[in-house]
Amino acid sequence: MEEEQDCIMSLSDFPEPILFKVFRHLEGAELAKLCTQDRRLRVVAGEQTLWQALALDRWPNATACHHGGDWQQLYRTRARLPNTFTAGIDRLHQLTRQAAGKQQLRMNSDSLPGTAASSSPAGSPLRTNVYGFSQVPYTRIPHMLLDKVMENLFSLCAWSAGRSTARRNLFATSSSSSRDACSVNSSEQAAAAASEMRLVRQDMAWWLSSKPEAVLQYVRRSSSMLDDWDMWGSGFSAWPEVVWRRSALQFLADLQLGPQEGVCPSVTERLQRELAHLDDCIRSVDAESTDLPTPTRPQGLPAKHWWYSLRGQLAGCAC
Repeated sequence: MEEEQDCIMSLSDFPEPILFKVFRHLEGAELAKLCTQDRRLRVVAGEQTLWQALALDRWPNATACHHGGDWQQLYRTRARLPNTFTAGIDRLHQLTRQAAGKQQLRMNSDSLPGTAASSSPAGSPLRTNVYGFSQVPYTRIPHMLLDKVMENLFSLCAWSAGRSTARRNLFATSSSSSRDACSVNSSEQAAAAASEMRLVRQDMAWWLSSKPEAVLQYVRRSSSMLDDWDMWGSGFSAWPEVVWRRSALQFLADLQLGPQEGVCPSVTERLQRELAHLDDCIRSVDAESTDLPTPTRPQGLPAKHWWYSLRGQLAGCAC
């Protein structure tokens, strides 16, 4: 009987190559539990290659650069967040890498993520050279990539704002016993979102430091959209797009990127001047129009996004 007990092996007694083969088939939660066992299992289960494979299988475009290259920390952080949020962060980073030349762009209209060849982006018509081969140099222009970046920035920040408002409302209406659990879960998710938003800060700092003219041109194009008046249709037809673009720019300004992130103060000053001009254009349109298309206001959007309140002839407060 004693001999049989001596022959019993624990999981930590197996050779590391065998443990690696077994651990490669485990889910993240199961692998995390092994990290709480004895020291040997914690070392093997904490191997970065295992967590990198798990993370890339769940988030194919993920990068651990904002977690110091720690894939285990990235997985634990992202497991608390919805996939739509993490997908938006990955797409924003992918577009920034393309603009920085760190990812190869195919010379056609579907080189932009999420853009099919049959539906090329507006303003980027297909060109053909003398040999008849398709070539679209417009796909390499930074402002085209920045348009997609700002769309993702708006979605990410609007989600964060809505989540904060929902958390406050739930905390105010829930019982004292459930408040503690709600507060813990919400705090963990808020911390996870803030950790992931560090990558967004790095990317937007790159745009302001390396491609400031593209950002300023984005503001100017937003202003020029308000020059389009459709007298036979809905008036200022571009109004809904200008509204969310202005909010995206406000989210960018709220990041407060400066010299510590490599952004020159003169760039932020120019950005503020361009935003002030855009606000003047928005107020002018509000004063001239009697009926503005009502865009859907994202839940939890801060009150300083006053342009969502305008309905024509200064119906909303612009202060």
